[in-house]
Amino acid sequence: MDIIVVGIGISFFALCFGYIKACDGL
Repeated sequence: MDIIVVGIGISFFALCFGYIKACDGL
C-alpha cells in the first residue's frame, strides 16, 4: 500500500514540476 502512495506522490510531483517548467518556457 505504501508503494502505491509513494508512486502517486512521485507522479503528482513530476506533474507539478512539468507544469511549472512548461509555464516557465512560455
